[in-house]
Amino acid sequence: MSFAWRIAANQPSKEWMAWGILGRMARDLQAAIIETVETVPPRESLFQLATRVKRIADGKEAHNLEPVVRTWAEAWETRHPGRPSIDISAAIAEFETYLRRARKGRNPLPDAIAQAADPATWPQIDGESERLRHLLAICQRLAALNGGTFFIASTTAAKAVGCSQRGALYLLRRLVGCGFITPTGKYTWRQSPFYKLGPNGV
Repeated sequence: MSFAWRIAANQPSKEWMAWGILGRMARDLQAAIIETVETVPPRESLFQLATRVKRIADGKEAHNLEPVVRTWAEAWETRHPGRPSIDISAAIAEFETYLRRARKGRNPLPDAIAQAADPATWPQIDGESERLRHLLAICQRLAALNGGTFFIASTTAAKAVGCSQRGALYLLRRLVGCGFITPTGKYTWRQSPFYKLGPNGV
């Protein structure tokens, strides 16, 4: 396996220094890139990076962290050769959205998962699996707790309903295809992990 992606993550350009990303903050951000660059698809990797950046550089504005996103994109593309290249402008804009949401306050996901734990509260949908019904129940509670639009990554969905990430991706696509949830992402370089309830999800 090639470790060129580690080199890309560990060798930030002089641009980092020019933007005031120095010392321990720079080292911690490099570590955050290495921790998150394994994740596929890149939107989820970028979201994970934003949550770590919130803790590392909480006082730094998102637009001053563009070099970090550029380094992440280079490392991600090097780590996952053969996949479509990342639109860096869209990635920077998406990162700013993720970071802004991460800084707004408490994550409603644990409460949504707890509220949807009882199978008796899951929507009754003929012909669909229990896992899909469970995931829809979580989405419904997320929408209620978050005021409409909510975020749920496939990795999180997989842990919540007890399946693989691939299985969770299938469930999310099934929920979209059946009109239970609707993607709301502004950018299209990868499927958005932001959703709202669809016409059949109420």
